[in-house]
Amino acid sequence: MVSPSDQCGLSSGEPIRVEITNYGALPQSLFPLNYSVNGVLAGVSQPQDGFYTGIISRDSTETFEFDLNYNFAMSGEYTIQVWTEMMNDSNLANDTLTIVLTNYAPPFFEDFETGVLASYFDISFDNQIFAPNAHNNPTFVMGANLFSSFDEFRLDFPVMSGIRATDTLFFEYRYVNWSPGTVPTTLEVSDTLTVLASTDCGETYEPVYIQPGTEHEPATNFRTVAVPLAEYEGENIKLRILGIWGSGDYWLDIDNINLPRCDGLGLEAQVQNADPGQANGSILVTPASGIAPFTFVWNDGTEGAERTDLTPGNYTVIVTDRFGCSDVRTITVDVNVGVNDLPTILSSFAITPNPTHDQAMVRVQLREAADVQIDLVNMLGQRVWAGDWWRNATSVAQPVDVTGLPAGVYLVRVQAAGAVATQKLVVTE
Repeated sequence: MVSPSDQCGLSSGEPIRVEITNYGALPQSLFPLNYSVNGVLAGVSQPQDGFYTGIISRDSTETFEFDLNYNFAMSGEYTIQVWTEMMNDSNLANDTLTIVLTNYAPPFFEDFETGVLASYFDISFDNQIFAPNAHNNPTFVMGANLFSSFDEFRLDFPVMSGIRATDTLFFEYRYVNWSPGTVPTTLEVSDTLTVLASTDCGETYEPVYIQPGTEHEPATNFRTVAVPLAEYEGENIKLRILGIWGSGDYWLDIDNINLPRCDGLGLEAQVQNADPGQANGSILVTPASGIAPFTFVWNDGTEGAERTDLTPGNYTVIVTDRFGCSDVRTITVDVNVGVNDLPTILSSFAITPNPTHDQAMVRVQLREAADVQIDLVNMLGQRVWAGDWWRNATSVAQPVDVTGLPAGVYLVRVQAAGAVATQKLVVTE
């Protein structure tokens, strides 16, 4: 695989470029190629794009690039497979190439609570993740004892893709005495804490934040640094936190590295509808992104991710993550009524269009002639519209006017020969 590579970040229009080697005895040409990402075919057209029209001689290698690029802008892991489809190939084992790439992009968070340094970080010293109270630290932290024989703390991030003007890096730090960590350290001007950024995959860096020791206010508790990244909008950058010793003997601790981005929390909802006239519906809301812990506040003041004993209706929840990113979703609990619940006298019951904002047509077929009435009720059981009685009917086509009704879920009710059937009708604005 020639490209893409995750060493310098990934983007929305990455070319897929591979080298093809002919290990056979004869030249090869006019064969199809294809690729997939995370098990899904990318959509390469056949035979135009995914068709090799050159000639690869015996024991030679050629480069092929698909016309169809791929969008890797979203953070996450991507498994790319590229393969050839040659007829009469004597060795199928080398026809498929598989690579796994990881794209890092905000939101990004690390609190070191696993007790192990994540593999995507690079440090200038042996892994030093300290458990709570190792040197008066309240939680797991990354720390280094800086003194004359060990004068640098360096923590390199993975490449962050697609920086936006609103992105800001936050992290917490503290300086305390060695070894108990109970006394705040007074620094000299030469004791510096710096954040640097690289736009060339770590070849060169430039400072984006510098704090001389004399600007540090001594304290045993952690302080928060905020580093705006607006100047790197649209770029992929590699960040570095660098602590330089100037004098003394102290701990430099780093914690809660956070590069937030609030594009919503991707709220997913599992809904159990309620039975007619019952309060047995339920909702379970799960955020697909964001940083835990989350708070869940519903429109009636109830808190928590799960709601039970619900009647049919609309329920709105606001979910907020650890760093204040919030999202809102309105979820409908419907009534468990469907065409399978039709009474024997009805052979069909349909509503079109549904949803609607003005008119709907209710069509009913009966197995035998009967008097029929159709009306509309809200989720409280109150009638909001009624049609005329259809006398001795075997087929009914009843227009229903919902103009002026508030948006929401209603029940269309059909009464015939002492039997009742209902179906939901969604009225939109």
